[in-house]
Amino acid sequence: MLRQVALMRNQVAALKAQLDKERAKVTSQNGGRLNTLASEYQNLLLDAGFAEDAYKAALTAMETTRIEASRKLRAWWWWKPRPRRKSPSIPSASTIWSRWRSSWCWRTALPRLVVATIQDHRD
Repeated sequence: MLRQVALMRNQVAALKAQLDKERAKVTSQNGGRLNTLASEYQNLLLDAGFAEDAYKAALTAMETTRIEASRKLRAWWWWKPRPRRKSPSIPSASTIWSRWRSSWCWRTALPRLVVATIQDHRD
């Protein structure tokens, strides 16, 4: 009977050793458990998903801005007429008229002003 008890103890010890070996397979190298590694992996996947969504949003905004700028540039340079420069030529009629009027005013108003000043000083 003593022999059977010793045999059973050896079997229990072998089973404990095998159980420890299986637990060692489940645990990671740094001592953490498999479920903590799985939760960290899920968190990393979630962070990667958020980063990917942010990247897609930034790419969409950049593309929209590029298209808008291209449209504005094209509308400015191709659809709106640019002012053309004219070479110097004969003055227009309004310029000639304003010069004649200015000349007439000085020729008539200046002598009148001089006469009025002289008459004012006589009194």
